Amino acid sequence: MKVRFATDVLNEPNAWDSLDQIVYHFITGRHLWDINDPEEIEKSHWIQEDIQGRSGKRNLETLQKCYTDSIYPRESRESNLHTITLIITQQVSSESNKTLRPDDAISYLNKPAYVAVENQSSDGTFLDAMIHAFGRSELREAQTDGWWEYLHLGGFGEIKKRVESIRTQTLVGPLRIFVLTDSDCRYPGEVTPTIKKVKEYCDKVGDVPYAILQKRKIENYLPINALFRQHVPKKLKNIYTAFLSLTPEQQAHYEMKTGFKKVNNHAIISEPNEHKKLFEHVPQRILDNLCGGFGDNAWEYFKSKRDVMTEEAIRLTCPNEPNEIVQILDSIERLL
Repeated sequence: MKVRFATDVLNEPNAWDSLDQIVYHFITGRHLWDINDPEEIEKSHWIQEDIQGRSGKRNLETLQKCYTDSIYPRESRESNLHTITLIITQQVSSESNKTLRPDDAISYLNKPAYVAVENQSSDGTFLDAMIHAFGRSELREAQTDGWWEYLHLGGFGEIKKRVESIRTQTLVGPLRIFVLTDSDCRYPGEVTPTIKKVKEYCDKVGDVPYAILQKRKIENYLPINALFRQHVPKKLKNIYTAFLSLTPEQQAHYEMKTGFKKVNNHAIISEPNEHKKLFEHVPQRILDNLCGGFGDNAWEYFKSKRDVMTEEAIRLTCPNEPNEIVQILDSIERLL
């Protein structure tokens, strides 16, 4: 986050201990010092009253470094980190949750942001793989440092309860939670119960950004080269070959874990009719080989085959929405 010190706190002795603590976040890079007028800060009573002391020297050195870095930014991908600006002031506005008193700011800036998912193990592994694939090193390091973490929902029926629990803990400042969910869509355009729950809640509260995956589930984002490798287990060879013969749209809405149900040794495509229609021209022998799926732990490929999780490979799995994952990672960065 960007943090700006208003003039009133720079000249208020009771605020200086809090400002000293906040500066530590600028040193670690967790938050960014938003500096409008470096001379005003340098000449403020906060700096000048302790100019020869350890804190005063540290604050002045940090000010000079942060201001220099803002003038000569590193040449890198345009980052979405530090897009929220907080103003530290004694004159807190009741109309904005982005103005905080110094003491409140210390507590708020120490708290992590959250990415809410249904299952921390599987969905977290998926997102970690995407962070790796798209080279989001700053996002990965921020997670390692505890600046953001996963919020395990255990089912989206709990979304309101869990998010509102975080809200009650966030007494001041903007709520920093991003929700990511499977669509569970069996065919393009299906509005599933999961989609309804997430949209209904997030749209109503208005301050919880979210993303609903275009494909059915996270497993549908596994690159072909993660699924198809040399020495494929014999029991999975038929399903690998059958899956490869599907169109991208069919692959996107196939149930990767359990596949189709089998009755009398033949695949049965379940309701609704739109789901049946999606696979109606697939030969019966292919459908039969797609029964059983890749197993309940198919998501573990995101960990075990991470060496082939590249940006190009992931984009190829999303021909209709090649920037879908990019937009999700951007949304997480905006929390920090």
